[in-house]
Amino acid sequence: MTSVDSLNAVRAFLSVAAHPAGGPLVPSPWGRVVVVTAGYVLTMALSGVWVRFFVPPIQRGGAPAPAGAMRFDSGAVIGKCENVLALTFILAGDTTALGLLFAAKSLVRTEDIKQNPSYYLGGFLVNVVWSVIMGYVLRALVVAR
Repeated sequence: MTSVDSLNAVRAFLSVAAHPAGGPLVPSPWGRVVVVTAGYVLTMALSGVWVRFFVPPIQRGGAPAPAGAMRFDSGAVIGKCENVLALTFILAGDTTALGLLFAAKSLVRTEDIKQNPSYYLGGFLVNVVWSVIMGYVLRALVVAR
């Protein structure tokens, strides 16, 4: 038995174990809607927690915002958009589209990345990895093989 045969045997076993009778683990259409919706909410709710856990915040200069002033956090909005896109790409089975996120991030944040690459790229990668993990978990639950 070659290593290719072994790999194919493992894939076949996992396919049957994860998807009995070739169907999704959540067979009801409404159940799949609930699972996918909960997955998006959970992904977006916890992505910031994971990023703050793995990537320490950077110190910014300047005076603090006055009390009561609204502060728009573009990084958080961009992060949530990254979550939605990465999760959608994985659920759609289009993993090559994840390259679009990397390209867009490098274009939009070029100056920031040059100044502090570990913060911006680290946060981005933690965010995308979290979305990809959640995408594959959701995909295993709702997509038929």
